[in-house]
Amino acid sequence: MTSGRLVASRALRNVEARQLKTGVPAVLHLFVGVANCTVGAGSYDKLFKAYMQFENSPDGRIFRNWDRSANYRVSRTAPQFDRAADVLR
Repeated sequence: MTSGRLVASRALRNVEARQLKTGVPAVLHLFVGVANCTVGAGSYDKLFKAYMQFENSPDGRIFRNWDRSANYRVSRTAPQFDRAADVLR
C-alpha cells in the first residue's frame, strides 16, 4: 500500500522546544500514527516516511522535506519508534 495522509499545519500541537544536534532550535510536535487495525489473527506491518510539505510558493510549486533516515516499520511487535536520540541534543 502506498497511500499517505497529510496533516495540516494548523492541526499540529506543539509539545516542547528543544535543540537539534546541530544546535539549531526546534519545536517538537505531537504526532500519532495508527497501524495494524486488523481483524482476526492477521497482521500487516506499515511503513512510515515522515516529511514536511511547504505550499504557496510564488510559482505554485509544492516542496517536501523528507526525513533522511530509512522508513520506519510499525507492527504489533514494534508499535512505535522514537528518533529523539538521533536528532536532538
